[in-house]
Amino acid sequence: MQILHHIQMGGGICNYEESSSPIINECTFISNSGVWGGGICNLHSTNPSIENCSFSLNTAQTSGGGIHNQSSSTTIINCSLNSNTAVFSGGGISNRVYNSYLKLINCILSSNSTTWYGGGLYNSGVPLSITNCTFTENSSIHYGGGIYNYNFIPYGSLNNCIVWDNSAGDSGNDFYFSNGSDVTLNYCCFSNDSNDVEGNGIPIINNCINDNPQFVDAATNDYRLYGESPCVNTGDNSYNSEPDDLRGEDRIQNTTIDMGAYEWTPGLDPGPVTSDLTLSGLSLESTDTRCYNAYATITLPGSGSTVEFQSGSSATLIAGQSVHFMPGFQAAAGSYVHAYITTDASFCDLGYPAPETVTVTEKSFTIMEDKTQSVFNSLAQGINVFPNPNNGHFSLDINNAPAESKVSIYNIHGSVIFECNFKNINHHEFDLPNHLKGMYFVKVISNGNQYVKKMVVN
Repeated sequence: MQILHHIQMGGGICNYEESSSPIINECTFISNSGVWGGGICNLHSTNPSIENCSFSLNTAQTSGGGIHNQSSSTTIINCSLNSNTAVFSGGGISNRVYNSYLKLINCILSSNSTTWYGGGLYNSGVPLSITNCTFTENSSIHYGGGIYNYNFIPYGSLNNCIVWDNSAGDSGNDFYFSNGSDVTLNYCCFSNDSNDVEGNGIPIINNCINDNPQFVDAATNDYRLYGESPCVNTGDNSYNSEPDDLRGEDRIQNTTIDMGAYEWTPGLDPGPVTSDLTLSGLSLESTDTRCYNAYATITLPGSGSTVEFQSGSSATLIAGQSVHFMPGFQAAAGSYVHAYITTDASFCDLGYPAPETVTVTEKSFTIMEDKTQSVFNSLAQGINVFPNPNNGHFSLDINNAPAESKVSIYNIHGSVIFECNFKNINHHEFDLPNHLKGMYFVKVISNGNQYVKKMVVN
């Protein structure tokens, strides 16, 4: 549902009736305007729950460009508030009056602005619980570019949050704590340079860092994290019980939760290319598309290890030397698994710069099977390709050729470039027309067995 409107109290929605507790889910609030609450205005103990919504380009003549809460306990989960504006306070969200609270989980507030107080969030006298949220590029002409707190209640906290690169013209780029207000920052990332944390309140700091969180591309509002970000695997799991992050990925990808709204996800988010990669404990759902890379070897474990590719999922594997599929590996019918050996140091295009050079030795795909199976037997057991390497002209010998054999030649992308059947012939001559240099695979099916030999064409 998309909501566009113009009204005095709550440009999109005004929740007024006491104890009404509305649930607002999967809605988009865009370009609404009001005196209080450009997108939503919550008044008089309405206590709404807002989930999976986005607020952008909404404006308030006073407070709460995206959302204004007054005497209402509001829970906001998995929401984004971007480029909202308030003249007085709370470009993204404004909270006022006691006997209420604000809970934010897995939210991002970015590029919101105000003239006076709290470009991202303004809070006055309301206890806060903010967990795994990202505040960035919010601005205030005067105070508290990211967050402004006035007369804070001591048990409010920010947990596993990133507050970074916000700006204030007068004081407090990331935080401004006013009138003795206190807040506890648990496992958070924020800048602590000159003018970043200001006011006469004293925040309680617990296991926080002041390093650049390394957003993927803030210039295009891409606030995902690079794999080597100091915010990856450095939060505290106990603060967040939500199963997913802002975009619906698993909230904990490793053993420890990340800071911020997005959980770094292997195969989806950019990260450094490692020497070797073993994809253990991996499960791709039907809508997932992933790419995994390694300088040397990628290994997909088989029996006894959780590696699951559901129907409709797609996985691309790019290695510098080899890709190994271990015994028992399975991919569901309808899934797509693409394995490549890079010849030019090109890896997954996930927004991470590829290395200029990669040292590559022998390259191969290895499909490992149980010794009791007769699939992909060794050269000595079945076939011989010579010369190898060659120029596209080569010979194939089939040991103990049966009445009929099927020969298939595959390129590095897994496409069949030649296929034919032979009867009672042990020796065959081949000449690949218009061949390209690179690696090929010669497969022979004979007597119910399969034989595969790697071949290089120069």
